Amino acid sequence: FFFFFCNFGPKNIYFKLKKKKKKRGGNPPPPRPSTAALPSAQSARISSATVVLTMSPVNPEGRGRRLVAISESWGASLRKIRGMKLRVLGAHADIAGLGLPRDELYETPVEVTSADPASQLIWALRRATNERTRYIILANDHTYIVPENLKCYLAEPSFAEAANNDYHYVGHLLKENGEKGALFLSGAAGYIMSRALVVDLIQNLDEGRSPGCTGSKRERSQPGLLLAKCIRSLGAVPRDSSDAGGSRFNVYGPARLVTGR
Repeated sequence: FFFFFCNFGPKNIYFKLKKKKKKRGGNPPPPRPSTAALPSAQSARISSATVVLTMSPVNPEGRGRRLVAISESWGASLRKIRGMKLRVLGAHADIAGLGLPRDELYETPVEVTSADPASQLIWALRRATNERTRYIILANDHTYIVPENLKCYLAEPSFAEAANNDYHYVGHLLKENGEKGALFLSGAAGYIMSRALVVDLIQNLDEGRSPGCTGSKRERSQPGLLLAKCIRSLGAVPRDSSDAGGSRFNVYGPARLVTGR
């Protein structure tokens, strides 16, 4: 899968993957998020964007190699951009021995690891909001991100000039059950949520304030669907990233986008 933002030219779609090994430790569970107003985006205390990388159920055998490749390719590029962070969500057994930077690991506590995928994602979102992130990008270990283009995209007026309480939910727009179901954003392509939306989302999922935030067994096993359902109940509308140059977020890789196969 491929995650593509500003169109700077074809050089952005080529990348090289390597492998590395080293042992690292874990992280404690986070406190509940603060609902206090967020300072301006210019504040040195604010991370303008945190990418939360979740584990795709597709090809779990190759997950370790993918995570190492991400860390050494676009993860390395993202670390060089001020105000951007990468966080890898997973159980200790899945991510601790890969040699990934320790401060980038969201190791789930045992009680969260043994819970459903929705609980694990809510735990990660709560932790990201406590890092005072202005925007949270959800992606998975099949997603390729161009960090320089992400920075460019978030500098556009619709994001850069947004108020702290604005809702943003932007990515590659799809419909459940083909063209018959509700609109949601592709998790494979990745999508952006504003901190204000994520804070309200967590509170409603945790406390059941909205009937739309209670999930079925299927929705909790595919938390992207639960998030989309809860976000709709909050009145946030999913926004497609397409513009005159095409989509900024793509579900498929470069070869399929070019050839159509």
